[in-house]
Amino acid sequence: MERGIEDLVIDDLKKEFGIVGKYAGLRGKIFFNEDIQKVILLNFAARSINRIIILLALDEAENLKDIRRIVGSINWEEYISPEQSFAVKAERVGKHDFTSLDLAREAGATIIETFKESTGKRLKVNLKEPDVIVIAELISNQFLLGIDTTGHSLHMRRYRVYNHPMPLRTTLAYLLVRLSSWNADEILLDPTCGGGTIPIEAALYARQMPIVTFRKREYALYKLRFIDEIITERIKEELLKKVKATLKMRIYGLDINKKHVEGAFANATSAMVADTIDFIHGDARELTKYFKEESVDVIVSNPPYKLSNRKRLRKLYKDIIRNALRILREEGRAVFLTSEIKVMKKELEDLGINFSLRKILRYGSLNTGIFIFRK
Repeated sequence: MERGIEDLVIDDLKKEFGIVGKYAGLRGKIFFNEDIQKVILLNFAARSINRIIILLALDEAENLKDIRRIVGSINWEEYISPEQSFAVKAERVGKHDFTSLDLAREAGATIIETFKESTGKRLKVNLKEPDVIVIAELISNQFLLGIDTTGHSLHMRRYRVYNHPMPLRTTLAYLLVRLSSWNADEILLDPTCGGGTIPIEAALYARQMPIVTFRKREYALYKLRFIDEIITERIKEELLKKVKATLKMRIYGLDINKKHVEGAFANATSAMVADTIDFIHGDARELTKYFKEESVDVIVSNPPYKLSNRKRLRKLYKDIIRNALRILREEGRAVFLTSEIKVMKKELEDLGINFSLRKILRYGSLNTGIFIFRK
């Protein structure tokens, strides 16, 4: 997950799945104790996380000798069968006298040695398409070792057929919708929708359409022998039975770029929600052309950022906010995500709007803020 939204994800998992997670100071990671069925369920249905790792060890490590000790303490035959291949995906953050590649090499060699000592057989390494993916991360002196059950990140929903040049992560789009407290009976608008991610994620959530719908068998867990595939398929079937495929909502996406509007519609069609989202080719600075005053319940948006013309950027934000206020109902809510924190804050203050700066998170290389306000 993006660093800085751990508490939002913890809250989401508790509300949606009854899972009690905790943040242990490792940015972008939360921990929870659950059985393997919850691991499967989260892979198939959780919308706010990127990856689920079965934690085998979390210990302090200062050097490669410590790495060998920790990796060598695991009973690897519980997780890898003799005929299976494996690969270690390693990451090192902080100051150390070795590289991430050294970490991966050392962990991999130790797994091979430990497995051979206990079984008499030598495991195969396959860096391109391993059966089992071992995660090894050293963050300062905290070493995390686990088995990846996800494979490609869960933010890759696989419904996108049009790629916006600056796409919003699906996981973050979903959390923005949740922060708005939107429900399916209300009108929701994204006035700068780009590739349509926010409207699509809102519709998928309301229809309870799990992401396994699109990812199908694209999960690392299908190759893990210690996970029962019969249970896996049962969980999938139960989720698909709950889908409200015909639920109609009043969701709108608007963008000034016609190509993006067409792309957003293509994405919504692929996601099977185009029948309940209206995409409009229009200007967010002139929202009253498309919506009556006080007619929209919720606005969720990730407006343009990093424009070289700062005067133009400030005018853009002022106009978008003013128009948003005109079409929002009394007590209507707005959630804006932007890296232009100073600009957004100043324009809201100048307009006398009470707001909360819910989070400053790290999104890619940018410090990003989530602004929430009511009319």
